[in-house]
Amino acid sequence: MVLVFSLDSRILSSVGDRDRYLFVVSWDLQTCGVASVVGWDGPTQKVAGIPSITYSVNGRIVTFFYWYHANITILISDVASGVRVDSHSIKGVIPLSNDIWTYRGSLRFATADATTITIWEVGLTSGATPTEVETLPIPGRV
Repeated sequence: MVLVFSLDSRILSSVGDRDRYLFVVSWDLQTCGVASVVGWDGPTQKVAGIPSITYSVNGRIVTFFYWYHANITILISDVASGVRVDSHSIKGVIPLSNDIWTYRGSLRFATADATTITIWEVGLTSGATPTEVETLPIPGRV
C-alpha cells in the first residue's frame, strides 16, 4: 500500500488492490470519511514494483503511476468526485524509478535506457499527451 497526503494535509490517498484490480481511495481527514474511490480496470496481474501516487499543486487531482510489462501507465483522477480525468499508457519504456512528481501545472516522471535518462511531462487535463522534455546522458556512457 502506498500513501500520500495532499499539500494542505487535508486529504490522505492510497493505492491498493482488491481481487487483483487496482484502485485509489482518498479520505477527508477533517470528517474522517471516504472522500472518493477511483477504480482502475488495468492489468489483472500484479504491477511491477511499488506504484507511485502524487497530488497536483491545487490538491484537486491525484495521480497514480505504475509500470507493467515495459509499459508505463498513469491514471489521473479528480479527488472530490472520484472521476477518472484521463489515463495514459506509454509502451516500451522503463521508468527510472516508480516516482511521479508535480511540476507547475503538469506531472513529470523519468525513464532510462542504457545510455540516457529521459524526463517526460503530461498535463493534468483530459486529452493531454505525455511528451519528452529533456534527455540527459548517463555518466560514463557518453
